[in-house]
Amino acid sequence: MYYSTFLSTKKRAKDVEFFSANSNVYYNNDLNSYIVGGLDSSSNYLILDEKTCSVTGNGILDLNFNLGRIKTTSVGNIFNKKGEIGFDGFLFLDFDFSDDALEIMANDIFSAPGDEIFEYDINYENNLSRLLGKSAKEDLMIDLEINDAFEKLPKKMNQTIAMTKINFVWNKKNESFISQKNIGLGNIKETQVNGMLNGHILIEKGRNTDILTLYLQTEFYDEYYFTYKSGVMRAISTNPEFNAAITDVKDTKRKSKSVQGLDPFRYMLANEDSPEKFLKKIKKKF
Repeated sequence: MYYSTFLSTKKRAKDVEFFSANSNVYYNNDLNSYIVGGLDSSSNYLILDEKTCSVTGNGILDLNFNLGRIKTTSVGNIFNKKGEIGFDGFLFLDFDFSDDALEIMANDIFSAPGDEIFEYDINYENNLSRLLGKSAKEDLMIDLEINDAFEKLPKKMNQTIAMTKINFVWNKKNESFISQKNIGLGNIKETQVNGMLNGHILIEKGRNTDILTLYLQTEFYDEYYFTYKSGVMRAISTNPEFNAAITDVKDTKRKSKSVQGLDPFRYMLANEDSPEKFLKKIKKKF
């Protein structure tokens, strides 16, 4: 259950906090809103519109995805407007996977990222600033303006799959976060893409573990599909080289090293019809 509070306690003590702002509380006459925090890139802030009672915020947050060994990083805007809850910004996924397969995928997408132009707008700039600091952000934005890529990819962005333009909406009926619009893919490991792709990302909340599914389609209609559930990541593509790079890895090498206190994790090839079934599910339920 997701909801917003303003200078009040949680509905239930066990409810997990995924975003907070503090330090200052003041009223902004121009916005007709109460603001917690400061409207800058140094800290989280939360805005309560006095007229509509809508709540918006910006900063680094934890959407409390229960995805085992998959590490997530979320930076961006949240909102609760007329009962609709959502998030847009950066979403990074970091997990063990075949380096060869990821390189094949990255090079394929780089050559056919999509028809829509990736824009480094004010939201992208603000998210970059929150993640890396204002000084670093200014130098990096110059890189993007000149070369459409960073001279050197920042360490914090070197993740398995770094999505730098994602729009999530909470679907209460299906207890899921579902992406809307195209997906902005920043980089895959060290390979910078900065492209807008057709696709979907769905995160279904479960009692013991969440289910992650990511589907991306290139400009030339190649598909890349990942789904994670209960410690197992399955992936498949219309690109046979990607699939071969997965199956070429021995079973024992596709398992993450056992670490006390951490869930087991392994990856494998998904069934050939998995992407088609997923797209039908999206069309029917969302």
